[in-house]
Amino acid sequence: MEKNLCQKKWAKFKYLILAKDHKTYLDIRQYLKNDRPSLDFLNDKLAYALNLKESKKDIINAYLHIWGHFKKRAKDIEKEEFFKLIDMYKEDEVSHKKILSFLKKLLKNYPDTYLENSLIFKDEKEIYKNLSN
Repeated sequence: MEKNLCQKKWAKFKYLILAKDHKTYLDIRQYLKNDRPSLDFLNDKLAYALNLKESKKDIINAYLHIWGHFKKRAKDIEKEEFFKLIDMYKEDEVSHKKILSFLKKLLKNYPDTYLENSLIFKDEKEIYKNLSN
């Protein structure tokens, strides 16, 4: 039962944690392979990761993973815009929030239940509400 709760919670936080810290993301994934993971332990790891400073490399990696949900359905012009935004972010010409807004727009155009439940698209209040649940 607790394993199922951990997996459901992880699905919501997965991309958010990937954008924060790849190592913690991998640690949590590995931990959840245990037969009896603890929700308290998972919550501690999630809280730890949420307090880390984001790195460009990890943000780009997470956004590329999210892009994977759209790549077969997105139009060529959307693909071009996404990768242009990534390049601009690398050069400090746009913030990562601009890319996230673009991905959010793609999510409206190409619904994806898994992504719709992801907290990476939610505000901080919603994220911390889900952390305590």
